[in-house]
Amino acid sequence: MNIKKLFALFVFVTSLGISTYGNDLTADRVGWWNFNDTTNLAKPVIGYGLPLELVGTHQAVEGPTSGDFASKIGVGSHYKMKHQIAPNGGGTKVNEFTLQIDFKVEALDIWHCFFQTTIQNNNDGDCFINPNGNIGVAATGYSTYAVKLNEWYRLVLSVKNGTQYKYYIDGGLLNNGTVQGIDGRFSLDSLLLMFADEDGEDNPIIVSEIAIWDRALTAQEISNLGGFGHKPPTVPGTKLVLVPYLQTPTTNSIYVCWHDTLSTPTSVEYGTSASLGQTASGTSEVISGSYIWHTVKLTGLQSNTEYFYKAISGSGSSKIYNFKTLPDSISKNKIRFLLLSDTHNSDTSKPVKVIKEAKKKMEELYGVDLHNHINAIIHSGDLVVSGSNIVEYTDVFFAPLSFLSTSIPVMTVAGNHENENAFYYKYMKYDDVQPYSTAGERFWSFRIQNTLFIGLNSNASSFFTLQKTWLDQALAQAEADSTIDFVFVMSHHFSITELWGEGMTYEAFKVQHVTNDIYPILKKYSKVVQHSYGHTHGYERGTWETAALNPRGDFRIVCGGGSGGAIDRWGSYLNNDFSNIHVAIDNFSYQIIEIDPLTKTYESKMYSLGNTSKARDNEVMDTWYRKANQPAPEAP
Repeated sequence: MNIKKLFALFVFVTSLGISTYGNDLTADRVGWWNFNDTTNLAKPVIGYGLPLELVGTHQAVEGPTSGDFASKIGVGSHYKMKHQIAPNGGGTKVNEFTLQIDFKVEALDIWHCFFQTTIQNNNDGDCFINPNGNIGVAATGYSTYAVKLNEWYRLVLSVKNGTQYKYYIDGGLLNNGTVQGIDGRFSLDSLLLMFADEDGEDNPIIVSEIAIWDRALTAQEISNLGGFGHKPPTVPGTKLVLVPYLQTPTTNSIYVCWHDTLSTPTSVEYGTSASLGQTASGTSEVISGSYIWHTVKLTGLQSNTEYFYKAISGSGSSKIYNFKTLPDSISKNKIRFLLLSDTHNSDTSKPVKVIKEAKKKMEELYGVDLHNHINAIIHSGDLVVSGSNIVEYTDVFFAPLSFLSTSIPVMTVAGNHENENAFYYKYMKYDDVQPYSTAGERFWSFRIQNTLFIGLNSNASSFFTLQKTWLDQALAQAEADSTIDFVFVMSHHFSITELWGEGMTYEAFKVQHVTNDIYPILKKYSKVVQHSYGHTHGYERGTWETAALNPRGDFRIVCGGGSGGAIDRWGSYLNNDFSNIHVAIDNFSYQIIEIDPLTKTYESKMYSLGNTSKARDNEVMDTWYRKANQPAPEAP
């Protein structure tokens, strides 16, 4: 380490009146350049990466402290950084990294560019100081805070595409930027162009230090890096702009939704190849403040067909994604869906881990083109920690799930944490699958081939009577329909639980609704094979005895609430022992269910990631199945 850099870790620069460098976090930097060798400005700090390659000209100038140096680089000149980071973050490019730039500018009212991700430098740069002094780019959003002339700043970008794109200045959060897609514009190839722009918006900038890591540093680590004493204001939550969310699939339609900070236009280009060729328009609505939700319903689609699409709105267009329409009712293709619940957690690393591991396992089982093999994701509620906090819908639900929800449609029911808030019902588009408009999309049903899926609301007591009436009618119709073999029912609340005994008395009317109103109806019909729910943060499976006149067997009761919320560990709460519950596991987990219409069977598997006491690697810890036509055993 250069001696004057080390000394600067501990000093206050009296001429500037600010503290400069904090803890150095040098150990795992993969690249570091401090421009202190005036005979070779592009030279790295010894042991930290390769030399920068200069394109054009630069000059040595004074750095932040006496005896410190920096590089001044201007229009038409830039550095090529060969960072040597291997592809990561679930893609073929670098999707997780942290970039630090110590800089100052001598003029405003002009553009300055920090970096360009396109190796050819043939399009717009990817991070700027705009003429007003704000840092960012349209796709991620700009900071409200503006830099000043001739003052030193430490800019740090902590990037984990699909999860976060955060800007920091002098150790403080500058902008919770729009989350970007994996392998998209803001992923890195083998080269990163520093201070490059294709059309002259790379005006002179002075840089005293550049560093890069192969991971996303945490807020605390970035705070420890310190800076030059500037304090940015508190910033709002993430805007997941132009990252689609698919919902309400049918054989010939699907809803494509996404955020933008602008309300117009709203359209989707789509087709059966990457050339697209068709366009559908939609509408936008303000969910709250600058959270604007765009919706396009694609109609007239062919069943069981792969489509390509991209979303278009005021901030531009998304990358091209894929989805597949549902097969028709006579198809014999296998049906597969991922079952999640209670993914809400202020520490989003937990649900992200569950969702990433589910994605990895499904790719291992079925191939990387998951949209061709997984029909839906079904979520049993508690998407967010607080249903009235608009920021959480993006930070806690849409962003973690975006690893899958751009290509696989999602269906949800409301949990108690959504608290019947209008935000939830604005985001979800269930008009086409709700039985009554007066119910406000609180319960729904949709069909995939020989299987009927029913979503119930266990929160809103004012709708319980109407819901009971409809449920009885829907199940009677399914019982009489020879083309339906199985019915899966989803709600958030349970009837009984072993892991979280207090949950049976917390808002007890919701639990009693399931026990006293819903289960007597489910018991009447032989095609009901499973009630899936959450609320308890763990995994439980058991059986409820049927009362059907022509019973094929009892129906399963399955809690899948271990998908990201803090686990309800054995001994942490009141524990019960019910004869109806046969398995109870305090692990993070998810379920994959496969239905075979040809043989009229289904099989479910619970995959565990363990808990804080013992980690597990996608371990199958429970399996159950059903055969609709299985003959009864012979009498003894």
